[in-house]
Amino acid sequence: MGSMILLFMDYRYQKGQFEVLAKKIDDEWNLTSQEGEWVSPLSEMNWNQESQRELIKWVADRFPPFANTNEPIPKLFLKSEIKNKAIFFGGSFNPWHMGHRVSLDLCPAEPIIIVPDQNPWKEVHERQNIWSYYLDICRKVENSNFSVYPGFLLLDRVNPTVDWLLQIKLDSKWLLIGEDTFLGIEKWKEASQLLHHLKGLYVSPRGQDPKLVEEQRVKLKKQYPHLFIQLLDHHDYEDLSSTELRKK
Repeated sequence: MGSMILLFMDYRYQKGQFEVLAKKIDDEWNLTSQEGEWVSPLSEMNWNQESQRELIKWVADRFPPFANTNEPIPKLFLKSEIKNKAIFFGGSFNPWHMGHRVSLDLCPAEPIIIVPDQNPWKEVHERQNIWSYYLDICRKVENSNFSVYPGFLLLDRVNPTVDWLLQIKLDSKWLLIGEDTFLGIEKWKEASQLLHHLKGLYVSPRGQDPKLVEEQRVKLKKQYPHLFIQLLDHHDYEDLSSTELRKK
């Protein structure tokens, strides 16, 4: 059994935290502790806040197309090679629910990158574990081709799509969004620039008025003739809402 040693961080953690090395043995990734024992970053353990942020940053810094690198990362996070095209599925996903998964399954194209686009515990960060949250989403789509980018979980500010999508160097960029978002997309920051930049939209049903959705599709196609818009099939979880689930 061969092993490959990779630099995990560019500095050492303080006592009681984890060292700077990661290793890959076949498909198993591990970190080393001060005592020299290897511990899987995928294990359920009580990572402190600094370690969680470093783990997220380590994945994000090696995650194409957000980072220009060929360094390997666990397949649990990045499922397929990203070349000239990607479909981005953004949201807080707090909590993740079946409506999210069915929307992904209905999307007819790949590769899809799930992009949690804001810190879901900025109000309860002392009681939550950002690394476990990321792993939870990854495991919910483990038996799929859907990748999950974690970099924006480190942000403590609003993160408009136009601010990051235009920076990504891909020939073909798409969004997977819900009908409610689709109806309000022209209110997004620099929406016109964003829509000119996109190749297309996949729109998942969310129980909106079909007439309004079709009117919006026709209007956007008239304003942006290049923009491919596909309305996805209806499903049984259209009424699920993360906001409503958090209230329960």
